[in-house]
Amino acid sequence: MKDKDKYYLPEIEEFHPGFEYEVKWNEEKIIPYTFPNYPRVGIDWGPMRDRIAIIENLLSSKDNVRVKYLDGEDIESLGFVFKGGDTHLTYHYGGYAITHTPSNNKINIYYYDGSEFVNAITITNKS
Repeated sequence: MKDKDKYYLPEIEEFHPGFEYEVKWNEEKIIPYTFPNYPRVGIDWGPMRDRIAIIENLLSSKDNVRVKYLDGEDIESLGFVFKGGDTHLTYHYGGYAITHTPSNNKINIYYYDGSEFVNAITITNKS
């Protein structure tokens, strides 16, 4: 998989405490951050509007910020066990199942309610 296929530009609505993203400083230096950390020392977060302005500034250069798409390694790090598949990968944990389609980075999470699996949500990243 090409490097650019592993990452996407996040939407401003995705930023929340614990959100993991990377800032690309140059071709050799890419630094991981977890929101609300911002790549500047001593920043005063102030009111929410200031936070939004900072995020908007981060996202203004579309090549600077990226988020890794959720993949099998991330899913397994959360305790899920790989059950099989080729084009649609399946993972289980307790009453939950995740299907991952690597070709379009689509993730579906299902919950088993005792009689069938119910589609709960579709997500794009680990955070």
